Amino acid sequence: MAFNSVSFLLFFPIVAILYFGIPRKYRWAFLLAASYYFYMCWKLDYIIIMIASTLVAYGSAILSEKSTRKAVKKIFFLTSVIFNLGLLFVFKYFNFFSESLQALFNSINIVCDIPTFSFLLPLGISFYTFKIISYSVDVYRGTHRAEKHLGVFALYVAFFPALGAGPIERTGFIKQIHNPAPFDCQRVTNGLLLMAWGFFKKTVIADRLLAIVNDVYKSPSELAGLPVVIATLFLAFQIYCDFSGYCDIAIGASRVLGYRLSNNFNRPFAAKSVSDFWNRWHITLSMWIRDYVFMPIAISKKFKGKIGGVIFALIVSFSLVGLWHGAKWTFLFAGMLQGLAIAGGMLTKTPRKKIQSIITQRVYNFFCLLGTFFFMCFTFIFVFAPDFSAAIDILNGIFVSGKHKWIELGINKNDFFISVMLIVVLEVVQYLQAGKDASARFFKQPAAVRWAAYYLLLLGIIMFGVFTPNKFMYMQF
Repeated sequence: MAFNSVSFLLFFPIVAILYFGIPRKYRWAFLLAASYYFYMCWKLDYIIIMIASTLVAYGSAILSEKSTRKAVKKIFFLTSVIFNLGLLFVFKYFNFFSESLQALFNSINIVCDIPTFSFLLPLGISFYTFKIISYSVDVYRGTHRAEKHLGVFALYVAFFPALGAGPIERTGFIKQIHNPAPFDCQRVTNGLLLMAWGFFKKTVIADRLLAIVNDVYKSPSELAGLPVVIATLFLAFQIYCDFSGYCDIAIGASRVLGYRLSNNFNRPFAAKSVSDFWNRWHITLSMWIRDYVFMPIAISKKFKGKIGGVIFALIVSFSLVGLWHGAKWTFLFAGMLQGLAIAGGMLTKTPRKKIQSIITQRVYNFFCLLGTFFFMCFTFIFVFAPDFSAAIDILNGIFVSGKHKWIELGINKNDFFISVMLIVVLEVVQYLQAGKDASARFFKQPAAVRWAAYYLLLLGIIMFGVFTPNKFMYMQF
């Protein structure tokens, strides 16, 4: 059940109304049932996998906390980690490694037949697996107590707004489940408005841009010049609006129900470096990788914070970020590029300071912003392209003078100009959202202003929305 489906538009209001009509002490049970139903609408069989992951993590954490011997605690901790990462590997990465190994053997004339499996990737398995791993690590480290209430812990894993594509919540979210918030009209209105903005970003901006990107990218070897450049720039905004639109709907829906999900985006295209970008883009994944992968490597006894160790930790961390997004070599390559770019930023700090002293701060920031944006557009090509061959064709097309006109490519000029205007609207709204207490200031406006904004947002969705069944991109991860 995707957020941009009629089913969800019927499902969510019913859940919200019934939720606040149930006594507070039973709300966790109702939300758990709703979350499991939401998951089973995608594929009934895979609920067993989620329940198995939940039970193993729940039991392992309790046994680890009770154990007095460090070795025993570690065994229970590793049981949870290995079991859950093992499931993720089998469903998401087994075929990738099998096919890669098969190709390697074929290249050196070794005859063998490595098996592969044919099954769908369980919805949101990358997201809820990371939630489980962070919980297991926190309990093992002693920074959080093991949750004794199985139902509450199950809801932490399966909470339906964040189930398909995040944000990736940490262990602290469990406290909110124990203390459900009462109904609050202001909060509900705020949540519904954020959901509407998420629908706008998905249906009006992302899906409209996707049509243009697909028109150009469907034949990358045959196109060149301006259309490929424009499509590549649009691709960055398409991916952003698709994913951040999902997160806005998830955060808004949670807010309606009285739960606070973590912010996952903060104007990423305003970043002035790749490091800054990852502090603004998919923030919950960035922080997860920082706390559970990068920091343990960088401060390990082997490296002790040395620059070489930090660079190694960066490359490993962002290689994992790439693979987390998909089991393809193009994803791994894109992740490694991110790590190398951040490492390069660290190593060139001194010469960049000299350049900064020569030109004005404003000019320096402008070029940093442009450079970061163009670099991210470059890496997004490898995320979107099906393989390296297609990615190379796209890159060749960018730097070759084109012989095609827009009309010959099947691209409607009106759609192009509408898309540009929508991107401008997006940036203006995000600039206003970034202001201090933006939400509070909006709700202090006269009723006429607020209702005009509501109607304009709804009208924009109805008039310009693309209502073909385009799935949210990050749900495949």
